[in-house]
Amino acid sequence: MTQMRQRLLSERETATLLNVSPSSLQKRRQRGLPPIFIKIGKRIGYDPRDVDDLIENSRVFPETHEGCI
Repeated sequence: MTQMRQRLLSERETATLLNVSPSSLQKRRQRGLPPIFIKIGKRIGYDPRDVDDLIENSRVFPETHEGCI
């Protein structure tokens, strides 16, 4: 089964989506932190699905407190 490949997001596009600077993404890569990236030669790209997964998994839900509306 063949899957259609999505276009990879650039570092700048990914930084914009995550509301961080490109240099923050570079530091995260150096530290081995998400998002997952793809390196082909000297180029760095990000799979949109990985970026979406990072955003989804970063959701913070407020704790439920009794007596609160």
